[in-house]
Amino acid sequence: MSVTAQPRSAERSKSVLVLGAGLAGLAAAYELKQAHHDVIVLEARAHAGGRALTLREPFADGLHVEAGAKFVHDDHDLVVGYCGAFGLKLTSARTLKLGRMADALYYLRGTWIQAKDERLLDAVGQPVGWPLELGAQERGSVPLGLIMQYSLPILADKDLFGDPAEESWPSEELKASYDGLTFEQFLRQRGASEAAINLMRLTYITLVGEGIETLNALWALRELYFVHRVKDSFWLADGSSSLPEAFASRLAGEIHYGTPVARIEQRDGRVSAICQPTHGIRNFDAEYAICSLPFSALRNVEVAPQLTEGKRRAIAELPYAAATNVYLQSRTRFWEEQGLPSLATTDLPITLVLDMSFHQVGSRGILTSLSAGSQARAFAALSEEARQAAVLDQMEKIYPGIREQYEGGTSYAWELDPWALGGYSWMRPGQFTSLHPHISTPEGRIFFAGEHASPWPAWMQGALWSGKRAAEAVMAAD
Repeated sequence: MSVTAQPRSAERSKSVLVLGAGLAGLAAAYELKQAHHDVIVLEARAHAGGRALTLREPFADGLHVEAGAKFVHDDHDLVVGYCGAFGLKLTSARTLKLGRMADALYYLRGTWIQAKDERLLDAVGQPVGWPLELGAQERGSVPLGLIMQYSLPILADKDLFGDPAEESWPSEELKASYDGLTFEQFLRQRGASEAAINLMRLTYITLVGEGIETLNALWALRELYFVHRVKDSFWLADGSSSLPEAFASRLAGEIHYGTPVARIEQRDGRVSAICQPTHGIRNFDAEYAICSLPFSALRNVEVAPQLTEGKRRAIAELPYAAATNVYLQSRTRFWEEQGLPSLATTDLPITLVLDMSFHQVGSRGILTSLSAGSQARAFAALSEEARQAAVLDQMEKIYPGIREQYEGGTSYAWELDPWALGGYSWMRPGQFTSLHPHISTPEGRIFFAGEHASPWPAWMQGALWSGKRAAEAVMAAD
């Protein structure tokens, strides 16, 4: 079966295939439709949203959790703007400010520590120090504070670092200085002690890829540049899925669900997508295409004629993080009664722990563990029952009492999702030089979008920004 998108007016309208109904593809399709262009959106799943996915089962009392994208920062203008336009409520993330982490629980080398009011306290509220031999200038700081201590002098050098939101970023000088380093090497180069480096692993940055020992230093610095400017963080009150659902409701007639793209062809000034749904093969045809598929999934799609060497290399080599989240429902939010923070970070395999329920109604709660890299893959290899048991054992060390309160839960492993094959993109040393110039560049009549094609990888802001930019590029194309 063949479906062709026909423009309403040859003089003012274009026909566009949008591959993928994640936030990037939805934003692109929405902007095109608003400008009176014809769009067809092709989505492999039976729903929109991609990695902006809210889970509502098997939880009681209407509770929900986020499997993928979670936070919105106050400077994420596109997320805030679209939420306002669609009437979606944002609620403050309270203590869950990843850019601060001043009030949090830490578990390091068997030691439980609460950071509260710029003090470090043990389980009975007595002052305590980190179980590490830190340098004199490193003692007393929380892990993210240490990271900023060593990073801010670079970020504040406007002549060298520049603005990562600009198209020309990063400069050749900046790449020469930091693209070849891991973030761990950067910290060591700046004078951080080995003990401090071990402490700085207790931040959300360790969830990127395989940890700071493999993460591109320039990638980490770009992330810190934006996060350092955050004054407040938010959740979508009704779940992250409410944003793609709002887009999808305005594009209902243009979205084809259950329609995975198997092949993309460019020929005679047209772009075709050959799809393989459950029954038969379907062909879709238009003047242009916007591909918002993550490169991890695009690797399994044939493209003819062959893409340029740089684009093929970017698609083949851009890494995506293994990410596994495990959710534990508790009978009460006992940690609130005990005055414990909603955020914890550890050197255990569960890595980072969030309370995902504080802004929701009812007395029940949900604690979530976020793991990446080898630890995420290890959890993903377990059965659901084994994942719950393993996380429950480790969570009891951070929030004593969860075992007694535990009622059940679920999990999500993004590496096992066939249409994502990973949670979010990241970069290894050298890849700003070898891959970055090719990630978002168009190939003939095919334009590219997605969090990986933005200055905000792994964030909803990045996905929306890339989709809007791709739509504008199509509208400006000859």
